[in-house]
Amino acid sequence: MAKTGNSIPQSCTKLEIAECVAGVCGTWSDISGHFMSVTNTTQTRDTAGTKVLGDDTPVINGGKRNTVNPLFSGLYTEEPSDAFLEIAVKFEDGDCDDARYCARWTPAGGSIGDKRYEVRCGVIQDFDYPMGDASAAEPIPFSFSLFSDQIHRDTISS
Repeated sequence: MAKTGNSIPQSCTKLEIAECVAGVCGTWSDISGHFMSVTNTTQTRDTAGTKVLGDDTPVINGGKRNTVNPLFSGLYTEEPSDAFLEIAVKFEDGDCDDARYCARWTPAGGSIGDKRYEVRCGVIQDFDYPMGDASAAEPIPFSFSLFSDQIHRDTISS
């Protein structure tokens, strides 16, 4: 395979969130200006190997995919319309299975034909409240993760 000349800088990523209502993602909001990264996007598959007496290598099998837990890291603000407060309220007010949210990101920026990755109605599993550090001048970070069955992949068509 020849060397690619079409790599995509991570800084072009567009990130959107939507409230999950009755198992469906609602209206999407672009929160790219509030977030720094999308990480922990690896999904694994169950695997097993069993050794047999008549050979030096195991018999291997693959199983089902495991859950995913992508992490979204952003900037803490105290503006009522910003992402921190919206997600905090959903996390704090959700009873058991009600703390669900949708997130989708487009590494190439969100134009027609770009690939998009989406977590549909994932449970807000982890939520980092703001912290402080007397020796730090950087903006205060916060993050949240969504626990889900999979990351859906599609292509933006309109």
